[in-house]
Parts: sequence; C-alpha cells; structure tokens
Amino acid sequence: MSANAAAASKHVHHEAFLAGQNPSIQYAGSAQFPANLFCTWTTKNGQASTLTINNPGANTLTVLISGAPASIVGFPGGGPLNGKWTISPNQPTATITAAGDFLGQVVTIFNVSNPSTTCAVNAVVAS
Repeated sequence: MSANAAAASKHVHHEAFLAGQNPSIQYAGSAQFPANLFCTWTTKNGQASTLTINNPGANTLTVLISGAPASIVGFPGGGPLNGKWTISPNQPTATITAAGDFLGQVVTIFNVSNPSTTCAVNAVVAS
C-alpha cells in the first residue's frame, strides 16, 4: 500500500470513529446519541440544573445513569437518579427528569438499548 493510500485509509477510519463519538454537554445543551454510546454532562456547582431524557423513537429506550449526587432524584418514581431507567416506545412526551444542584459532578448517561434506539438528552442551568 502506498503512503498516500495508507494515509487515506487512516483518514476514513478516523472519520468513522468521529461519527460514533460520545457527545458531551458543558453545563447546558442537548445531545442525541445511538445505543452503545454515552453522553457526559459536566454540571455547574452551586446552581440549580434540570436534566431531561426522552425517547424520540419507536423502540424501548434503556439508559444507565451515574455520577449524580445521591441527593438528586429522578422522575417518574422519585428514586435515586443514578441507576437503570426505561422509557417505553412511541411515547414522545414521556421523560426522565431530575432537577437540583448537581454540585459540579460529571453525570454519565449510557444508552444500553438495542442498536436502533436513540437517546435524547437536554440539560438546562437556571439563570
């Protein structure tokens, strides 16, 4: 393989890797990502924030959440935010929601659904 062909091959592989990159949110923003990827959310210390996760698709969404302070609870249910959450398919208004001071923690949302399921995350910081 020539040097140019090898460089082109590396470039294509690098572009494919970037297409499947794990998104991150710094304080506020949104992200959508497929199964087997995760999103990290760097929270702002000392300010109330709201995290909303929904299922924009026709398959069941299952996520594992970690890194939130123990004082943060998720809804529906009112249990600890950290853990396994599921949203049924075809329910675009169903969400997992949590609010409070996340203490500057990095929260990770890992989409463990089947391969064709997208996770939609939105993070807001109170002004």
